[in-house]
Amino acid sequence: MEIVTVANNAAPEVVFVSDSVVPDVVVVSASQGPPGQRGLQGEVGPSGVTRITQAEDVNTTELVNGALLIYRSDTATWVATNSLTNQIVECGQF
Repeated sequence: MEIVTVANNAAPEVVFVSDSVVPDVVVVSASQGPPGQRGLQGEVGPSGVTRITQAEDVNTTELVNGALLIYRSDTATWVATNSLTNQIVECGQF
């Protein structure tokens, strides 16, 4: 196997590397040039939700201190509640 190191700011060099595992491979190495011109920016999209209470699929009618958002598949919404009736909490063994 032949290993060649190419120093920064050197002209591009072609290096051939081969061994029994990798067939002939061509590696081209060179220093990076200056950055190009900045491209055009696309349109600015909508601002989106900035507070979870603004989301369309979040029901906060029962929002109280300590409430959690629980997903309800029958309504496809997240509901604020402090009552965990359908959850199974696995805490491991101690």
